[in-house]
This record gives sequence, structure tokens and C-alpha cells, in this order.
Amino acid sequence: MQDWLNEFLGTAFLAFCVIITSGNFLAAGAGLGLAVLWGGGHYNPAVTLTLATMVGGYKEKKDLIPILLAQIAGALCAFEIVKRLL
Repeated sequence: MQDWLNEFLGTAFLAFCVIITSGNFLAAGAGLGLAVLWGGGHYNPAVTLTLATMVGGYKEKKDLIPILLAQIAGALCAFEIVKRLL
């Protein structure tokens, strides 16, 4: 799967689980665990930027902006889904 698609879907799932289970820490933790098992993503723009700038670089610099945009879009998509459901 493309990195940006993985980041979009993983971030959307992670944000959806955290928002929908607010107040239920066990369910939120289960959602977080499933998101991590999704595979290989950071799912957080702050982590991605830190790894890209401080820890020795990201895979390829040209992939950084699409991945950051995918993470932000995934979180906004999850928020919009929850807003329409509730």
C-alpha cells in the first residue's frame, strides 16, 4: 500500500476510535492498539516531522509533504464522520 494511503487510513481509524470512545479508556486503548497493528505508520504529524528533521531523516524528502497532508486529511475525515454520526 502507498505510504500516504496507509497514513490516511491509519490516522482516520485512530482518530475515529479516540473520538468515538471518549471517556472509555479501555475501548480507546483497544482502538489505539488496532491502529498500531494496521502497519508501519506514524499516524501523527508531530512524530513524522520529528523523525524527518531530528532523528536522521525520513525515507525520502519528497514523500514528507504528501504523508503530512494525508495524516491531517485522515484526522479531519474521521472528525467529519463522527460529527455526522452523532
